[in-house]
Amino acid sequence: MLKLHNIDKKLLEKCAISSEELIYLIQSSNATELYYQISGQKKIALTQYCKNLISNKKVQKAWKEIIKGKLLTESNFTDAVDKYIESMKDNKKQGSRI
Repeated sequence: MLKLHNIDKKLLEKCAISSEELIYLIQSSNATELYYQISGQKKIALTQYCKNLISNKKVQKAWKEIIKGKLLTESNFTDAVDKYIESMKDNKKQGSRI
């Protein structure tokens, strides 16, 4: 399946992620995005499950390099994930200034 989307072993290695992990993330992201589409919610409140998953650096790299824009079209959900990742970076910067 991954080869059909031009995802090769080198890209997986770059992201330090296995094909099984990536497939799990794709399925999870697709299911969550579909849930929000069906619900019609304009403002997305990520669940603690999503936040916990997204807080993993490996997941963030796979999100940026593989999932978003390649396997999942941009939507309110992808915007919410991007904003959450940015907020984590901002919180980390603020924490280093204290």
